[in-house]
Amino acid sequence: MPTVTSAAGPIHLGMDTSKNTIVVGVLMPGEEVPVIDRLWNEEGSVRHLIGRLGDPAALRACYEAGPCGFELHRLLSSLGVACDVVAPSLIPRRAGDRVKTDLLTELPGGLGEVSGQAAIWVATVAGHDHGWGGAAGSVAADGAAVGLA
Repeated sequence: MPTVTSAAGPIHLGMDTSKNTIVVGVLMPGEEVPVIDRLWNEEGSVRHLIGRLGDPAALRACYEAGPCGFELHRLLSSLGVACDVVAPSLIPRRAGDRVKTDLLTELPGGLGEVSGQAAIWVATVAGHDHGWGGAAGSVAADGAAVGLA
């Protein structure tokens, strides 16, 4: 994928993560079909991808919550990329509708409609390390982890 920049609107990134690789669908402004790219699930590869896409503030990323954790979210946020971790099971559906977990094909509106639809709260490194948010804590209205006394 070539180096690109855009002033016409945000660039949407839909990511499918696994232990070793990340498959990224890059939807450019005005386009209807994303460009698919595959990269190693490591910090250097993600930094290189973000660098190729231009201004990080113009990027909107999302990926499905899963066993790979939230390190990708923390990295993208530290680079200035707006990122949502989504849970497809939280997207409202009619009874009997089939549930698919492939973000690149699941929603008829495309990658642009995924962001914010079923986003979940991502614990901070400090909150995650201290076990906040589970039985030992709760989440305040502003999203901050609060330990119970």
